[in-house]
Amino acid sequence: MRALSKVSLSRVRRLLPFLAGFRSKLAIIFLLSFSNTILGLLQPIFTKILIDDVLLPRNLRLLWILSGIMIAVTLVSYVLGAFNRYYYTSVTARVLFNLRQHLFEHLQALPMRFHIRAKVGDLLSRLNSDIAEVQSMLTDTGFSFIANVFTLFAATGFLLWLNWKLFLLSLTLVPLQLYGVMKFRPLIVKQTRAVRELNAEISSFLVESLSAIRFIKLFVAEKIQHLRLSALGDAFVKAVTRLEMLSYLGASASTSSTVLGSALVMLYGGYLVIERQMTIGALVAFSAYQARAFNPLQALIDLYLRVQRAGVSVDRIFEFLDLPTESDGATGKVQLPEVRGEIEFRHVSFSHDPAVPILDDLSFKIPTGGRLTIVGPSGAGKTSIVDLMARLIEPGAGTILLDGHDVRTFDLAWLRSQLVVTGHQAFVFHAPMIENLRYACPDASLEQVIAAARAAGLHDFISSLPGGYNNPVGEHGATLSDGQRQRISIARALLKDPKILVLDEALSALDVASEAEIRAAVEQALPGRTVIMITHRVSSIRQDDQVMVLERGRVLWSGRYADHPDGLSQKMPQERVA
Repeated sequence: MRALSKVSLSRVRRLLPFLAGFRSKLAIIFLLSFSNTILGLLQPIFTKILIDDVLLPRNLRLLWILSGIMIAVTLVSYVLGAFNRYYYTSVTARVLFNLRQHLFEHLQALPMRFHIRAKVGDLLSRLNSDIAEVQSMLTDTGFSFIANVFTLFAATGFLLWLNWKLFLLSLTLVPLQLYGVMKFRPLIVKQTRAVRELNAEISSFLVESLSAIRFIKLFVAEKIQHLRLSALGDAFVKAVTRLEMLSYLGASASTSSTVLGSALVMLYGGYLVIERQMTIGALVAFSAYQARAFNPLQALIDLYLRVQRAGVSVDRIFEFLDLPTESDGATGKVQLPEVRGEIEFRHVSFSHDPAVPILDDLSFKIPTGGRLTIVGPSGAGKTSIVDLMARLIEPGAGTILLDGHDVRTFDLAWLRSQLVVTGHQAFVFHAPMIENLRYACPDASLEQVIAAARAAGLHDFISSLPGGYNNPVGEHGATLSDGQRQRISIARALLKDPKILVLDEALSALDVASEAEIRAAVEQALPGRTVIMITHRVSSIRQDDQVMVLERGRVLWSGRYADHPDGLSQKMPQERVA
């Protein structure tokens, strides 16, 4: 029990910073709740006075006074409740958003190796369901605990004042309530985690299925997906049903003891009234205060179970928040006043699995303003070279240099701002076209955006849209062709004006003539920049290009394309270049 308390307190301490900015509003909410609780506790006293001092003696004058006081108390309670609801809603909504924003920012800061392995549905489950559970615990539990504890002690005081013997009798069944809690608590916590994990698995399945809807339709696999979801649904229904039954049985033990306690009080209290040792009003008031005492006790027990269930969500959230971010491992702070764009790899090796190397003792150098074309079969390590330059991943051995400096000495955000990587799958957001183009350079003027769109061969298409540059783009660019998405990516690169430009199959969706046109436009708009081009198309390579052929993470051949214009495809035995 002590260990469990320590765990709960540890969770609460970790969550307190999210409430730190709301101290004044929290104090107001507490005072309003406190005042409403006091007003609510006066009602049984009014009932006692009504029976013993008004109705039985037939005191009409006191009836008017008591009725006026009761109306006034009700009105004040209503007004205080309205203000309390207002402040409470504003605080809880903000706490929920801050929690979600903090986790989202942390997820963005985690290294790529985490995102490669993580399931999007699981991330969404923690961002939505788990944070909602924690937010509810943060806001509801604290005030509910304070209000119920105060009500319990105040009601206990009234019970002792009305009849201490009757009060002691009402306590005899309290141990049964506590036993029910301790018996079912570990089972409820375990089952809550199972439900959370199944919910995350279902979210992952739905996200994956909706993202692959084109693939599913082409393979007529709708029934397969339906059966898979049905299997997950059956498991989820069983888990939720078991959780609800455990919660019901745990609560039933507590509720049963409350009902039995009330029966004992009614039996003994009725005897005292018959024997004229207690007034009818006092018994009615005692019964009311007993309910006021048992209800907070029941609420505190339920609150304890709720905290334990929410603790599962707290643990799931901090599983991610405790992971080190990229900046935690990046100690470099260097920012060069001017970047030339010279890149060098010295004996670089990299692998996700030590048994399967992706890059093996790779060395090459690109001079300032140089152009290197990298070709090779899938899995040769071409994209890994780009990710290593941007420090999305870290080498297992060797050194990567920018202008003669180890990239690990640079400020991470600054380093990534010096290069632009455009891939064959250009990501397009569900936003107006101009926002998509400005994504890499939010401060670009409309004239600069139009100039970049012209250079990328996109202006005429955008002008034909109903809203022009303000025309919304469908999610993931579903209304655009692959070529149009790639042109958007090129326009972004031109707006960014990087020192180093990487074209990773960035023009693969265009025909040869369009590709040559855009390459010429890029060279004109970005003169003297270092350019790395990754391609499978020999027709994309010019005679004076420096070419490096990769196979299994090693350099198979390098040199000017003109030196081996006919033999380059023979240098790639595992996959055709063209």
